[in-house]
Amino acid sequence: MGSFSHYLGEGATVTFQWPTGAMFWNYLTDCPRAERYIPDIVRLLELASRTSAGYINVMAYSCGSPLLASALAQLRARHPELDHAQLQKRYRLGNVIFVASDIDLKTFASEHVQPALDLARHVVIYFSQLDRALGFSTLLAGASRLGKPDIADLSIDEIKRLSNSRLQAINVTDVRGAHEMGGMKGHGYWYANEVISSDVALSLRYPIPPERRCLENDPPGTRVWRIGSDYVDCVVARLLEAFPQLKPAER
Repeated sequence: MGSFSHYLGEGATVTFQWPTGAMFWNYLTDCPRAERYIPDIVRLLELASRTSAGYINVMAYSCGSPLLASALAQLRARHPELDHAQLQKRYRLGNVIFVASDIDLKTFASEHVQPALDLARHVVIYFSQLDRALGFSTLLAGASRLGKPDIADLSIDEIKRLSNSRLQAINVTDVRGAHEMGGMKGHGYWYANEVISSDVALSLRYPIPPERRCLENDPPGTRVWRIGSDYVDCVVARLLEAFPQLKPAER
């Protein structure tokens, strides 16, 4: 997150951390134990809303995702009388981003997606079918994870809840390059892969829809997007169009 803070340039970066063990098998107990910190995440979001920030983007990774999802649900439940526009004015949440999320897909669809959409401008989900850590988690839990989803697990009503125009599901399975820096294969793509991390950085910097970030709708007409082979050239062209002062001087 220190690297992301550097490249984001403007604004402030805040991280929320909790005590964990040092070995991979500690994951099995660290994540349930971390649930005690959900009220603290709610308080952090409330404190952030009292700052002068124009908007606040939030990202959760791996087993941080169920913590953030539950915190957003609790925050939403405090204001049943407020609609989306009023919640936006109060908390100014831009993009709520879930990356390689170790959260039950059905639970997210039935309990968490609507509170997140009520609070945020956009809900952004990055997922990969190559994520071995979430494959292991799926095996243990007996149900697919948000970061490695199997849509067959969902009912028609649950699929409808995921069809909101402000929800983006970004499939990074086929993006070339590294998908991890140590750890279980395929679980660290959001910081290990320069193309994926570029889109994550844009998502953290600007709450803008995927088509304006050069993503491709795939399959067309769904809420699923992919990072195409010309993504880097497209993003550079868009940035130079928006900020012509970045163009190199002609010789």
